[in-house]
Amino acid sequence: MGDRFKKEDIEPIGDMWTKLVAADKDNDLIVVDFEFKGVNPSGRPIYGTRPDGLMPKHVYSVLRAVEIPGSVWEDPKRMVCLRNPWGRCEWKGPWKDQGDEWSANDEIAKELKPGSKFDGLFWMAFDDFEWCANMVTIVPAKIPTKRGDHEEEDDDN
Repeated sequence: MGDRFKKEDIEPIGDMWTKLVAADKDNDLIVVDFEFKGVNPSGRPIYGTRPDGLMPKHVYSVLRAVEIPGSVWEDPKRMVCLRNPWGRCEWKGPWKDQGDEWSANDEIAKELKPGSKFDGLFWMAFDDFEWCANMVTIVPAKIPTKRGDHEEEDDDN
């Protein structure tokens, strides 16, 4: 039916990337929710957006899992593109929309085409994704178009 896993259940460590890349290649449906990491001084859960911009216990679509080769002295960059179906609450960490990492890495920016609008679509480095992820669900599906491949709508329309 599908594959649902928490990061701590994956052995060996690092297999989450392998699962994401395989699901991306097969154009499967991939969703993730992020861990809840906040309590107030009395120990009660704090609800709402996390300081890093993500909504805890809210499902995001994973649109792409991409590995960009590094230079001779550099490891490849593993990046994950996500979308919040609400169209808001985006990642505020490294590689956020209009983050300094994009201007410092022109080749990666050309390849991944980061967004400039606060529209719920954003990129994260895989290390951050893996750290923040709570539950990843992969559902084999025959989606007729490649996830993440869509034309930008004209703002004039």
